[in-house]
Formats: sequence, structure tokens, C-alpha cells
Amino acid sequence: FVSNLLLFIPLITNSQTAYWWQVGGGVDTTVDAIANYNGQLATGGSFLHVDGNLRAANYIAVWTGTQWDTLSSGLDNAAKTLAVFQNHLYVGGNFNNAGGNPAAKIAMWDGTTWNPVTTGTSSTVNVIYAPDTALYLGGTFGNAGGIAGTNFIARWNGTAYCPLATGMNNYVSTMMKFNNKLYAGGFFTIAGGVSASKIACWNDTAWTALGTGLNNVPKAMAVFGGDLYVGGSFTNAGGIAASYIAKWNGTAWSTVGSGVNNTIYAMQVFNGALYVGGTFTTAGGATADKIAKWDGTTWSSVALGMNANATSAVYTLDTVGGHLFAGGAFFKASGVPCKHLAILTDTSHVGIDEFKIENLNALVYPNPMENATTIHLQSCLLKAKVTLLDVLGNEVFSNNYFGNDFVVERKNFPSGVYYARIEDV
Repeated sequence: FVSNLLLFIPLITNSQTAYWWQVGGGVDTTVDAIANYNGQLATGGSFLHVDGNLRAANYIAVWTGTQWDTLSSGLDNAAKTLAVFQNHLYVGGNFNNAGGNPAAKIAMWDGTTWNPVTTGTSSTVNVIYAPDTALYLGGTFGNAGGIAGTNFIARWNGTAYCPLATGMNNYVSTMMKFNNKLYAGGFFTIAGGVSASKIACWNDTAWTALGTGLNNVPKAMAVFGGDLYVGGSFTNAGGIAASYIAKWNGTAWSTVGSGVNNTIYAMQVFNGALYVGGTFTTAGGATADKIAKWDGTTWSSVALGMNANATSAVYTLDTVGGHLFAGGAFFKASGVPCKHLAILTDTSHVGIDEFKIENLNALVYPNPMENATTIHLQSCLLKAKVTLLDVLGNEVFSNNYFGNDFVVERKNFPSGVYYARIEDV
């Protein structure tokens, strides 16, 4: 009889060019922002714990590549956006306290302690963007640092907030530099006193509209192939039908294939392609579950996507150490359990992946596998049963072993994603 279920390990066989893998045991709820912080992955959101719910983090933590580091006592409410400026990590959101000290909606981590950014903002910071010698912030706030004219958008030069003309008449949700100009998107219809529907361009002196603009809110922007790509909840750009994504070449709007079928929240250029994340399930008319790739001509899915349920979403994308990371509200990625944070890994990688399940350590190598893989348990078992199951729960392999090293041969089962169930019998 089965006395104890020890492990349930996801295994990958080489079939696709890449797959998603959980980062550091995942987090306990939604990830809203990630950023490359000095070669490490800063992670913010509405979560309270990291490392499989084992460690308190309070809305923000840093994945070093091998472990989670918490940032003092964290925040007192959700982190919505992250950016690195002058080698420091800036975070914006709904919070009023960082590390036990007052910090109104925006704070700076200097590597050791949290610091307020003067008196902060009057309401939520949705986006922080640091492209060069200045940091820009946008949100639902009516002022930043009490400075007149900082309506929904402001610039921080390291010592003080500055207005961009008179700002907007409603909230800002995304920003991006393109052709040496700052582009801002949000729910506004006026920018600096000029009519601009949901998106506008700042030339360091004044705001201008982008044609007739968008019919709904943009959520993300990226520069790819010499154009500014914009994604969001809109279906019309510059008077042309555009399914949640469009591109601007500096003078006119155009479509991006047939687009996607629901909102885009995140964009990132990686390995010569544009990756987008959101709540959509198709891209270019083909299945693409919450994440897709545009190569300049064609849409494609990415490693089976974040296939959990209808409420799943990818909210943020960024690159660290040559890898693409995705965060959001999802419980599966590439068909295996993955709590809200994932890394896209090339299947040419062959190494040793360590799994920590409570007090039991296991090494699995190589994973993905070609012909066989070895599962090594730190604890020696008198007798163990190893069963491989496909993503539908069908058994494809089973064998009994003694000791703590189990060699699983691939045999004739097809390429794909599998679970290794290990039972003490």
C-alpha cells in the first residue's frame, strides 16, 4: 500500500523550442510588476509570501537566481510598478508605508533601506519609467510632491518633481521613449491643454496627439522594428480597426496582423521578437494562451502559454540574464504548476534543477530530458514507486526502485510535459 506521497515533479521532454518554469517556488498571489534590478529579478504585486508561501515578503521581493531576498519589512499595500534609476530600485503603487516608514505611493530602495521620494503623490502610481537621466511616473494622482501641474504625470530628476506642461485630465497607465520623445498612454482626453485621445507625445516642451488616438486605454508600449507598438483594451487606433494592439511609425497608425482577442497588459522585446501578455486566448487567429510572440510578420504561441483558467492573465514581462520572465495571475505555465511567476527556458539547456518540497530535497537531471533523466532524493528509501503522468493524468510509465537514485527512461512516450509522482511504498 502507499504510505506517503513524497514528490510530484514536473518533467519536460524535448519537443518545443522553449518551456515555462516556475521561479523560486512562486508567490502566493498576483505579480503585477517585475524589473531587472542589477542582474536580479525585482518582483512586486499583491502577494504576501514567496518561496511556496514559506517566506513573508509583503508585496515585494528580489529573486537572486538562487533564492528570494526580502526588502526589509516590505510595503503596507500592493506594488504596481518597478523601475531602476541611478542604480536604485523605485516602486510605485497603492501603499503609504515602506519598511516601516511613511512613503506615499512611491518609494526608493537603496540596497539596504527604504527611502521616501519627498512627500510622494496624492494617489496611486500606476507606472514608473526610467529611460535615461530622469524618472517619469504616471497614475491617478493629482499632484506629485505638491508641485503644481503634476496632474497624473510627473518627472523626477533625483531631487525634485517637475511638471510636463499641465499634465493630463485623467490617469496615465503606460509610458515609452520613441525617437527621443516620451509617449504616454492612459484614460485621458487632454494632454497639456491639447486634445489627445488616450495617447500623447511629449517633446520636452509640449504635448501633441497621435492622429485621432485610441478608443480605449493603452496598457503597455514597446519599440520594435523601428515602430512604437501599443497594446491595451482598445479596438480602434487612428480611425482603423485594431484588435487590442497597433503600431505607430511616427506619422500614422497601422495594424499588427489580426491582433489578439482580448486585453494586452505587457510587452517586451526578447531575442528579436515582440512578446505580449494579457488576458487573450488567441493571437493572429490561432491559440495563444495569455502570451504570444510577434516576429514582425507572424503571430505564434509561446511554450503552451499560461493555461490555467478564464481569469488568468500575464501582467508583466521583463528580461534578466538573457531569460524572459513573466508575472501575473496564473497557476500553470507550459502545462505544469506555476504560481504567478515564470521563466522561459530553452530546451537546449541541460542542467540540474533542484526542487525543495518542505524538508525533502530532490535533484532532477537533465530536465528537459532526451532519452532518460535521473531523480536523486536526499533521503534514501527502502522502496519507491515512480510514475510518470501526462498533463491529462494518464499514466505513461511506472517502476519500483530502491535507494535514492531513480533513472527514468523515456522509452516510447511522446515529447511533451509530464509529472513524476514518487511514492514511498
